[in-house]
Amino acid sequence: MVAERLVAKPDASFPKALVGSAELEAGYRFFGNAAVDPDAILGGHYEDVRQRAEQEPTVLAVHDTSVVTFRHDGQRRADDGELLPKQRFFVHVALVVTDDGTRRPLGVAGMQTWYRGSTLAEEAGTTKPTVGQSRR
Repeated sequence: MVAERLVAKPDASFPKALVGSAELEAGYRFFGNAAVDPDAILGGHYEDVRQRAEQEPTVLAVHDTSVVTFRHDGQRRADDGELLPKQRFFVHVALVVTDDGTRRPLGVAGMQTWYRGSTLAEEAGTTKPTVGQSRR
């Protein structure tokens, strides 16, 4: 049921796409479960992209890394009462497009997400990034 609701409203937040507190809780539990493997969920899509790419003489894999930030109402606090930074994570995506001048998208061929723990100073951008990291 959760998957059907999310497919029907892919641009909606979980609270807007899922009906009632039970579906919302099921959605959060599913995506928060460490046993849920995004590559396994997306495996069928990745295979379809590979098959579409094989039909083209040449394709391009366009890569991008973005920061995804969630807004929230109110202030989030840790169990000890300390103010928490905004919710965010990083995503690196490989988008396959045709190389025939149209750049027609064939789909996402891979995706990696990660997050970094941070302090309030890091959130404010007042610390130096470590080697190999940008201020993002």
